[in-house]
Amino acid sequence: MRCAASPTSGQQHPAKGDAAVDQVRARLRGGPEDGRELDVPADPSGQPVPRITVPVRAEPNRPFTGPPPLLVYERAHAHADVWDFTYVGAESQS
Repeated sequence: MRCAASPTSGQQHPAKGDAAVDQVRARLRGGPEDGRELDVPADPSGQPVPRITVPVRAEPNRPFTGPPPLLVYERAHAHADVWDFTYVGAESQS
């Protein structure tokens, strides 16, 4: 399997189009995590999951009293080495 280096972490990630792709790089667009990049699960064809949730990051001086809300992002567009996921809202974990 060929690998492509991640522009943000330096880790190796499967290159798009490989038969054994199990994760792809995603860029979050919109919402509080705009611009953040992370790895998301992908099917054997290289398509990432259609929807991901990301826990809200607590501010250092303001911890959560319960489980943090989840930010919801949906798959949008593919680029050469990263998929865009668009912010669609938040949901409670309780």
